[in-house]
Amino acid sequence: MRCLVLLAGLLVLCPLCADAATPCLAFTDLAQGPRSGNVDTSRGQTANVNGTIVTVWGYNLGSSQGASTLTVGGVAASAIYYWGNATAPNCGASTLYNSYQKLQCVIFQIAGTTPTGAQNIVATVNGVATTGLSFNVMTTGNIYFAAPGSPCNGAFATQYSNAQTMLDAMDRLDIGYICAGFTLTGGLVMRS
Repeated sequence: MRCLVLLAGLLVLCPLCADAATPCLAFTDLAQGPRSGNVDTSRGQTANVNGTIVTVWGYNLGSSQGASTLTVGGVAASAIYYWGNATAPNCGASTLYNSYQKLQCVIFQIAGTTPTGAQNIVATVNGVATTGLSFNVMTTGNIYFAAPGSPCNGAFATQYSNAQTMLDAMDRLDIGYICAGFTLTGGLVMRS
């Protein structure tokens, strides 16, 4: 049996967990992205070698990474940014680890050596591998960052100081990350 999740306008299919103790991936924030072109070097990576930063949510993943691993297409993530309970702001604006649901999340970067095409994201916790979530690894598409003033917490080289300017420069298959600090009271407009 599968479930449907609508997240930021993206419909994602997710497997239901088999039991309450088995690690399980439920959904992801992105369904596709490039495997290279990311300028981040905050975890020792080389600029432009690795790709998209992805967040996956699931159950029984652990409140910290410990010895757990995450792969895409059998290739280890090039960086793990966060592994733990899905609380704001760590895993987005909403706290999804609460008394109703116990979601945990992993934020990771696609490695530049990941095979292209449809690949499975798999977490292995205490020697037990999750069912895979599909992610389309691409060689096309650009990765952009926008931050008001300084780079994103000093970690990412910022190409844009204005979020709308970044959005205007983006094309189909591009990914744009908006760093903390913007006040977007007027919102953003996607132009054709």
